[in-house]
Order: sequence, then structure tokens, then C-alpha cells
Amino acid sequence: MAWPWELVTNARNAVLFGTNINPDWFSRAYTFHDMFFALSGLSVGLWSVRHMRLSLGILLLASVLYISILHGPGGYAFDSAPRRLVVVAPIHLALALWVDRFIPRYRWIVVTVSALWLGVLAAWFASGRWVS
Repeated sequence: MAWPWELVTNARNAVLFGTNINPDWFSRAYTFHDMFFALSGLSVGLWSVRHMRLSLGILLLASVLYISILHGPGGYAFDSAPRRLVVVAPIHLALALWVDRFIPRYRWIVVTVSALWLGVLAAWFASGRWVS
């Protein structure tokens, strides 16, 4: 366990400078992917406190804050953050409410980007790499 700002600093250093991670592009992409999901989860948690039932918002925010203090091995600060976030049930409700506020054209953009990202992750997995 570590302070959240320590995880953000370690993840930033790993993405930008390759600090404490394997010296290949995949490790940097993996670290960026995990950091993106962790910070997105934190922003969704903060958003949910104001826009969802208070009990669900607090549960979501507390879960995301707990995830944000779990340091992974070495420089992989937010290691497996997407896998940890997916089991937090209120995050799916919060994301659905958030996307529902978009005009229909922008909702299709979210679906398209999500489908493309699923394709990228499937290709990573098919190449024998770990996908969290």
C-alpha cells in the first residue's frame, strides 16, 4: 500500500521515462493503460457522489480510493486497475448515467471507441500478452 500521489508519480515516471519497468513499448503501454483506467475511475467516483444516490456514490468513491492505494510490483503502480475496477458494481451505473447525458451522436462515439479498444485488447491477448 502507498499514498495515492506516490502511485501517480510512479506511474507517470514509468510511462514517460520507463522507470522500474521492462524497457519495451508494451510495458509503457500497459502502464499507461492502467494509469488511464485508475484516474478515470477516480473521476467517475468523484462525479458519482453528486449525480447518483449518495450511498452508491460513496461506495463507488471509497472503492476507487482503496484501489488507488494498492501499489503494484516495481514501477507498475496501478497494476491491474481495470480488473479491479470492473468488479465495483456502481461504476457501470455511473458510466451509463454519464453517457446517457450525451446527445445520441456522442453516445455512438463512446460505443465506437469502446469497441475499438476491445479490439486492441483482444489483439494483445491473442499475441500472448497479459491483459488486465
